[in-house]
Amino acid sequence: MQRRLRSYFSIHFRHDLQAALTVALIAIPQSMAYALIAGINPIYGLAGVIIPAILAPIFGNSPYLVTGFSNAIAITTAGVLAGYSGPADYLEMVFALAIISGVVKLLFGLFKLGWITRIISNSVLTGFLMGLGLLIIINQLSPLTGIPKPATGSAVFTLADEVTHFNLINPYVILVALFTLVSLIALRKVDRRFPAEMIVIVVAATFVALAGWRDLGVRVIGDLGHLPGFGLSIFIPDFSLDDWRFLIPGGLAVALMSMVEALTVSKSVALAKGQHLDVSKELVGQGIASLVGGFLHAPPSSGSTARTAVNLGSGARTRNAAMLSGILVIPAAIWLNNWIEYIPLTALGAVVVLSATRIVNWKHVRLTWNSRGTSRWVMVITFLATMIFPLQIAIFLGIGISLLFYLYESSQLHVNYISVDANNQYLQNDELTFLQEDLPIVLISVEGPLHFAAVDVFEKHLDEALEAGAKVVIIRLRSAQVVASTALAVLAAEIRHADLMDSRILLCGIDRELYQHLKDSGILAMLGKDAVFLGDRKIFQATQDSINYAKNLIKL
Repeated sequence: MQRRLRSYFSIHFRHDLQAALTVALIAIPQSMAYALIAGINPIYGLAGVIIPAILAPIFGNSPYLVTGFSNAIAITTAGVLAGYSGPADYLEMVFALAIISGVVKLLFGLFKLGWITRIISNSVLTGFLMGLGLLIIINQLSPLTGIPKPATGSAVFTLADEVTHFNLINPYVILVALFTLVSLIALRKVDRRFPAEMIVIVVAATFVALAGWRDLGVRVIGDLGHLPGFGLSIFIPDFSLDDWRFLIPGGLAVALMSMVEALTVSKSVALAKGQHLDVSKELVGQGIASLVGGFLHAPPSSGSTARTAVNLGSGARTRNAAMLSGILVIPAAIWLNNWIEYIPLTALGAVVVLSATRIVNWKHVRLTWNSRGTSRWVMVITFLATMIFPLQIAIFLGIGISLLFYLYESSQLHVNYISVDANNQYLQNDELTFLQEDLPIVLISVEGPLHFAAVDVFEKHLDEALEAGAKVVIIRLRSAQVVASTALAVLAAEIRHADLMDSRILLCGIDRELYQHLKDSGILAMLGKDAVFLGDRKIFQATQDSINYAKNLIKL
């Protein structure tokens, strides 16, 4: 143990500390800006990059992922709570969402259910992030212009209100916003690892204080009210049954968004580093980080794309870098409390807006738009839903539409008819075709998932073949991905139909698992063992065997 510690401090510690310091300097202004998005005091934003950042690497799997309060989670939290009108305290609702989302992620990890995140298709995620980015920008129009923000209303209403009150723009606020935006863009071009946000916010705060622009309408964090002191205290949820009914679906939406964000980042890093990612263990770490964070007055957390990239780019060697980044924020939360209140809300708003422009992957937008029509529609519908409905409804609506399109497309079973020409070559046909003109044999090739939504197509083609006078119908199932119980029931009915028509049904290209299902369900006994041909390594071997058997049946 001592040898391992000496080895770490002599080889890796310097690199981890350098990376952690860089991440901390970026996390401080970012977290306060994200707190404004979520509608909470900036000091709680700092808590959101301390506790989760320390806990997630301990219990998780990714050695480079930096966990904490993120842009997407902040706007998701705000969107979820935007529809709440009950008596409970807003801040406590934020912590409750952190606890619920933490429990969900922890359970997903313990029961190895991370695969469920795959139901959120790329189209849903792209549309959702587009909506998030636009929502963030619209919600920051008031800090960037000085126009008072309406107390309530949707994003569309807020945008319309800002436009109609254009004459109320504060020129001093606009100047601070422009300075912050231009400075951030310029400094980021120098080096992305450079703590541009920290430097620009300090300069903006100093200038506003010295120039006396606070008296001219440039609002600062201190104008939001007294900043509570940072410290460890336990939050115990105490809500009514109606509040829990509201919080649980909201917490699930936050958890899904958090899981997708964290797993996307950690998988990308693992791929770049040539490492294996244990998804279940990572979800356990993410769940514990959010759960414990909620009890300690931290907002919901997730893997941060920006801070993880900075962590890697700054030379992090081990998971200790992510933990150190959280520890290094603690002095700022404790000792800089009196200074934080001088930070202009306009400067934080500019940080938020620039983050919003990077939340959308425009390559994915173009790819989705130029792909098949269903993906495009899912993206557009999810985007519009994000702008109109509460975010938990928008994300569930997007997932639901995506699943409906998937079921529709998968129900379009591909069924082809195979014939043989004079040169003994196999030909694929879309229309009903006999194997040879003088042979009453129909060979049907089934491709795709043969589940409950597709059995009508399967049944239709079998009926047509039998009614057309086929004495033997061969069903090739080598390319059938799933053969569900509903399909087996239809097959049993078609075997009885064939018996009434004095015909036979043969199966070829099936695997051992399907063979066992046929045996267990009694269908094998209805067909006869000689009517089933197992798939072989040689493609079309089972098909050829079934054709030869069918020809012998007709001769008899």
